[in-house]
Amino acid sequence: MSLPSFPGPPLISSFTGLKPVPSASQDPALPGSSGTPSGLPARSRGGPRLADLQSLRGLAALMVVFFHASEIYKLRIGEPWLANVFRAGFVGVDVFFVISGFIILWVHREDLGHPGRVRSYAIKRAYRIFPLYWTVVLLKALKDINHLDWATMVCAFLLIPYPSPPFINLSWTLTFEMLFYVTFAGAICLGFRWGMLLIAAVMGALAFLPQPLVSDGSVLATSVNFFFDQHVLEFLAGMAVAWALRLRNVWFPTAVAIAGVAAFMASLAYTT
Repeated sequence: MSLPSFPGPPLISSFTGLKPVPSASQDPALPGSSGTPSGLPARSRGGPRLADLQSLRGLAALMVVFFHASEIYKLRIGEPWLANVFRAGFVGVDVFFVISGFIILWVHREDLGHPGRVRSYAIKRAYRIFPLYWTVVLLKALKDINHLDWATMVCAFLLIPYPSPPFINLSWTLTFEMLFYVTFAGAICLGFRWGMLLIAAVMGALAFLPQPLVSDGSVLATSVNFFFDQHVLEFLAGMAVAWALRLRNVWFPTAVAIAGVAAFMASLAYTT
């Protein structure tokens, strides 16, 4: 396979270990607390820090790191590293996309329908991506300073997927993240019902419709065609899980978790 390269309800908390950190808005013992939950508990007006998801993020990151390390080793040494055991590590990216869909809806559910919160949402999302990413872009720009052009640099800084491959080859994952963040910003303006329809329509179209433009090497054609990819469905999957947990509609959670792990392992076997 090639690369473009809550608090948990009682039904699930005993298995998953999802334990929220109470916020001032809902814990009477904290200063400034109203003592009345707002439906979805918040951490700094955002959401609970889910320890298991942080661990899963770390595991996904290690999968990707070992995958690339294995590829570099094979390229330079000429033979697989550790019998190529990390050849499926690229699926860590898919795990990240699912987690992103989950986290964004879980944390920002109550922002939907409040356009005034878009600015705060955008600042938080940008702060998580751009400072470190721009540092990497600048370091690579200094290295390649004699072979740069303005179009490439502008696209690199704004995560526009041009040229192909992009200036920072692995930035394609961040480009998909930004697509989802921008689409969710539109949902915040529209409210829950219309916002979810917007996200489903955009992601569904990108996943299932054919690429609309013949690639002529232009910024527009290259960028638009890039987004027509079924990776976008993974964000929807994460959102679906977040909504199911919010509704407390997860029956037999242990069985569901085991089935999910089994399906994941089967997909690994199929793709490798």
